[in-house]
Amino acid sequence: MAITTTILPLNSEKIIELDALTDQVDDSYINDATVTGHIAELEPISLDAGEAVQDATGKPKFKITGHTLTTDDFVMCVGLREYNGTDFAAVFAVETNYVTLDLTYTAEIVKAGAAFYKIVHSKNDAAYDQTMSYVAASDGKYRAIIVDQIPLIEGTKYNVFVIATKDSNDTVFKKIVTANFV
Repeated sequence: MAITTTILPLNSEKIIELDALTDQVDDSYINDATVTGHIAELEPISLDAGEAVQDATGKPKFKITGHTLTTDDFVMCVGLREYNGTDFAAVFAVETNYVTLDLTYTAEIVKAGAAFYKIVHSKNDAAYDQTMSYVAASDGKYRAIIVDQIPLIEGTKYNVFVIATKDSNDTVFKKIVTANFV
């Protein structure tokens, strides 16, 4: 499942909202999910220059000398022609100096400066995990008020890894949101 990036305003009241959570099959609003967000950092990981190759399962495999990625990680691709953009991808497989992403392979020449940005859950404090509550009669809107124990700096962007689950913990939604604290 791809994870997309969205810019959400985080106002002085420290409220963050997720609008219109919808079912991917029938586009109906999901008003009964469990939605959590984790305030996270992004860590840049430089890719080695060269050609991305196709693995045996049809996924792109990139050379990254000395990487520390695991199959529990999600990354955003930056500086790549075919995979560049705001989508976050799950790490599908790891080997010494290679990482395979859970994407469909497309030929790619990796140039100097290309990187993955890894979602880092470096804040183990429970205060950094935010429950986003459904807003009554709102057609899929969920809201969290960031607690005061989290020191946010005005004018700074924060990344929130949002996961929604429904029906026996089936994941229905994963998204990285960039919250601008204004």
